[in-house]
Amino acid sequence: TACFVLGMLKVVSDKKVPQALCICPTRELAAQIGSDVLKMGKYMVIDKGLRVKVIRREERYEKGATMEEQVIVGTPGKVWTLINMRVMGTDAMRVFVLDEADEMLALGGLGDTSKRIRQKMPKNVQTLFFSATWTEPVVKFAKQLSAVSGHDWSQIEVQRDHIFNDQVRQ
Repeated sequence: TACFVLGMLKVVSDKKVPQALCICPTRELAAQIGSDVLKMGKYMVIDKGLRVKVIRREERYEKGATMEEQVIVGTPGKVWTLINMRVMGTDAMRVFVLDEADEMLALGGLGDTSKRIRQKMPKNVQTLFFSATWTEPVVKFAKQLSAVSGHDWSQIEVQRDHIFNDQVRQ
């Protein structure tokens, strides 16, 4: 989570429009990521007026309402709905994160919705794709998303024995 949260925090400005979007497969994970963004960006919230929005399923928006938060976290379905309602703008997006992309492919339809969300953003948006597994469908999904921007993609792998502190031998 720190990898992409710190990346999102680095690129956002104090301009009151959505600039960083993270989508994930569940509302619970979205809430956890939103909490992590607030923790890691604590001083940006205080000093720069950074605002973070975790999209909740039960939220309703008035006609003409627009989001002013710079960092948005949510699930693909609700994000797609808010983009179509023109509540959430995508013109100023600078980074797009897909967390647990392998899980989104496993939960039917979320991969397609993620692709549609990416297509609504400017071509130069940095797309960060996080997945625990790199099966053939996941690699194909990553290639399809990179085709939207017209850029090749890079894959960085972390070996399991380097992930957890309790696995470090001294």
